[in-house]
This record gives sequence, C-alpha cells and structure tokens, in this order.
Amino acid sequence: MPSDHAFGVKNTQSLGPDIWNAAKCLHGEPSQRELEPDRNLGRCVRPGSRNQVRRPEDANRAFGCPTVRTDIPFKEKRSVADYNNYGDEPEAVDLLFPSTFTELGITEYDF
Repeated sequence: MPSDHAFGVKNTQSLGPDIWNAAKCLHGEPSQRELEPDRNLGRCVRPGSRNQVRRPEDANRAFGCPTVRTDIPFKEKRSVADYNNYGDEPEAVDLLFPSTFTELGITEYDF
C-alpha cells in the first residue's frame, strides 16, 4: 500500500456537492414551486361544487360539517362503528400524561 492510503469511505466534501446522503434523502432538494401551498388548499376547485355564496346574507356562512359534533345529542353508550366526535374524546396531553386514577379505571368524566 502507498504511504498516503487510508481505509474507509471518502469524505463527502471531497466527492463534491452532488452526493446524496441520508439528510438529502429525508429532506430532498425541493424547488420553489414544490414549497408553495397547493392551489386547492382551503377551497374547492371542482367545477360545479364550489363553496361560493349566492346571497349577501351568506357571506359569513361556514360550509361543511364541524369536526366536533355539538349539534347532535351525546350518546351515553355508543357503538364502536360510531365515528362521530362528540367533544368527549381525550386531548393529546391526557394521553401523554394520564391521570393517577387511570390505572384504577376511573376517568375524569367519573369525577
């Protein structure tokens, strides 16, 4: 072996700036157009079904159905097939840091 030989992989700086590494695989190199928001973000672009108001009194109207359903009555015993959120679901902080009574099967609703 020559005296300046080194074992291992060459440094990426010596290979040039176009070498892809793990960071570039995760982040990529998006163009400016790819970083811009989608044109349909927050609005419907499908012809014939746009959320456009036709009357002036509907200017502040909210279209669609709310995520938390406070307009329908809360069911004490729900089916597992009922996917509606009645506002009684735990928040993320409750899942990360549960109450000390959770191990005993007592929820905040029981208090």
